[in-house]
Amino acid sequence: MSFSTNTIGVILARAGSQGLRGKNKALVAGRPCVSWTIDHAQQCESLTRCGVSTDDEDVARIGLEAGSEHWPRDPALATANARVDDAARAAVRQAHERAPVSPDSAVVLMYANVPVRPAGLLDRALALFTETGCDSVQSYAEVGKHHPAWTARLNE
Repeated sequence: MSFSTNTIGVILARAGSQGLRGKNKALVAGRPCVSWTIDHAQQCESLTRCGVSTDDEDVARIGLEAGSEHWPRDPALATANARVDDAARAAVRQAHERAPVSPDSAVVLMYANVPVRPAGLLDRALALFTETGCDSVQSYAEVGKHHPAWTARLNE
């Protein structure tokens, strides 16, 4: 399955985290967490190019060594209050400065801290995006009774 236009994959991986510092480079099954997302992006037949938007030098190195581009994240876009949309747009602008990005390109956003995705997820999402003519597509996973909000209770 191939996508009919250029597609750019943006892996978002800011260094700071309120919950778990360094989570994007933390080892998951013996590899940095971001590596799993990079692998998934590289297996996507529909992506024209992919890069990591990060302010973390280690994550940038991991991405470059794996063959992804690196789009340095401005510190103002790497805070807990920074908007994902702003960080993604900045990454696409940087990508465009290095090699023009077509105005009709689709942008695929991936979070670096999600190491497990079903095989072919990005290709299926881009196919759905194309077939329906919708503005965007998001993936979700069923959590059933194990929703994080229901797994712990805080008492006084």
